[in-house]
Amino acid sequence: MDAAASGKISEEKVRALGIELAVEQLQLDEKLAELRRLAQRQLSEEERRRQRERVLQRLRDDWLILSFAERRDLIRETLERIVVKDDGVDTVLRN
Repeated sequence: MDAAASGKISEEKVRALGIELAVEQLQLDEKLAELRRLAQRQLSEEERRRQRERVLQRLRDDWLILSFAERRDLIRETLERIVVKDDGVDTVLRN
C-alpha cells in the first residue's frame, strides 16, 4: 500500500493485487467453512457413538430390571437388523 501511495506501483497493479487478494480470501473462507462443517459432523458422529455405547451399557447392566417395553425400545435403538439363518442369528448394530 505504501508503494502504491508513493506512486511506485501503478493503480492498475494495485487493483490486480487487490483482486488476487479478494479471490484468495474467498477461497480461504470457503475452506474454513468446509472445515467447520467437517468438525461439526465429526462431533455429531462422536456424540452418536457415545449415545450408542450408553445404550449398550444400560442393556448389559440393567437387563434384569428393565421392563419388556424398555428392553424392546433399547434394542430397537441399538440394532439395525436381525438376520435369522438356519445355523444361527446375526445382529447388525446401527452406525
